[in-house]
Amino acid sequence: MVFELTGCLTLRLPGDYDAKILRNRERALAKHSAQIGRMCTLWSGLEWDVTLFLVTISNLEDATSKNVLMGAMEMRSKLNALAAIGFKRRLTKRWFERLSKSIRTINDELRIERNRIIHDFWHSVPDESGVEVITRTTLSAKVVKEPPSGEQKLQLAQFKPVKPSEISDLCDRIVEANITLNQLRREYEWHPSGIPPLPKPLAK
Repeated sequence: MVFELTGCLTLRLPGDYDAKILRNRERALAKHSAQIGRMCTLWSGLEWDVTLFLVTISNLEDATSKNVLMGAMEMRSKLNALAAIGFKRRLTKRWFERLSKSIRTINDELRIERNRIIHDFWHSVPDESGVEVITRTTLSAKVVKEPPSGEQKLQLAQFKPVKPSEISDLCDRIVEANITLNQLRREYEWHPSGIPPLPKPLAK
């Protein structure tokens, strides 16, 4: 499929033409949008719990320092920091192995899938039989080999048909990762050698 960004001639169209186009797109993506909204909410909760874990294991007491540092870090940076400090303050070898696996799942799998869903373009594209299929489009120019000849060609975009159930499955995996992470944090908090000092009350 050829994908090219082009300009358009100015045409005389009905005043509500663009509104109809956008509303039709909205209706076509309604089921996907519901799952994407769910995914965003769950991802926000996961990042919140990653932040809490990092603050807990870092023993940061000063409220200003916590807010400034955590606010300046993106999700990937928080996960990398959690892995490093988690190794330094590991309860047991097995505990750190579980933490590492959880962080890899979030950072190397879930985060990448989430980013593609958020940042790619969503279209209704006809398949070979003419049936409209909701497709996620990634603008990514690269040289690929055309099967079966092996001839090289320039690919300007990647198209991936996506069902609402696939986004729902990603949501479930985010929840599972969040549960595991919270269990590890509580084990750290409840362990005799891992209980951080109580935070000092904020100044009024």
